[in-house]
Amino acid sequence: MITREVHIMETDRIIRVKASPKQQEERLRRLLRVLLLRHGEPLFPGKTRRFLGSTDVPLSPKGREQAEAMRSTLRDLPLSRIITSPLRRTSETASLLAAGHSSRVETVEALREIHLGTWENRTFDDVAAAEPELFAARGRDLWNVRPPKGESFRDAASRALPAFTALLATRSGSSSGERRIQEEQEMRIPPSRRGLPFPASTRHIADEVILFVGHAGIFRLILAAALRIPLEATFRMEQDYCGVHVLEQRELLEAGTSPLRSRHQETEGTVPAEGEHPTFSENMSFRLLRLNWSITPPEA
Repeated sequence: MITREVHIMETDRIIRVKASPKQQEERLRRLLRVLLLRHGEPLFPGKTRRFLGSTDVPLSPKGREQAEAMRSTLRDLPLSRIITSPLRRTSETASLLAAGHSSRVETVEALREIHLGTWENRTFDDVAAAEPELFAARGRDLWNVRPPKGESFRDAASRALPAFTALLATRSGSSSGERRIQEEQEMRIPPSRRGLPFPASTRHIADEVILFVGHAGIFRLILAAALRIPLEATFRMEQDYCGVHVLEQRELLEAGTSPLRSRHQETEGTVPAEGEHPTFSENMSFRLLRLNWSITPPEA
């Protein structure tokens, strides 16, 4: 039997697998690229920094410009799915990005931004002055501390991470024929645009590219779980309006095993235990290709 060595890149190591071509097809299910694109600038009721959370506001004129500029940049990507939170600032961004793509926009309620309760739409300074102890406590423990009538990040993880893993598990993928068409289309794209927003060293065709249009808070949870880093570390990983984090994921599963799962799905209907941090199951391996990749809209 002919065997060859397969190199599977992970975030922190390389696994070498001895496998026949048939076994490789069974075990290496797909190479997936996940684009986490933050919505465009929202229409703030004033320029002072505030807790926006699940407050539903539309895009500002600048936010629409940002989304339209990103649409032009991403127009050649073979997006298989475009998934958005139901809030207006994300759904409007997704609709602008979807123009020209064959994929319809899917709205997922569980991906809405963290709910901040009585702090919604209030300025940071106002909350810090009115509730200094709780404001400081949340700064020390974002995972567990809730604003009054709101969610902690742990609460948000209990709904958002299972939804995210379920969406990856139900992806469609591409046939070999579809991949050949993608490769031919890729070769017709000018070299300066080919493979955007992927680094030059990784511009081979993925089996599938999924675009998530969402919120900074929910994307922090996904990054922390995917990269196996503390939630607090993601607050040093900035994401501009219409900025894109790019993850690459390979499944390493034996044939016949269960689909991707988040550890939070194993106790469905409950929240993660005290002190736990966001994480995915061991059969989900990600690496970060881009952090906050963005473009500057042309001047009017």
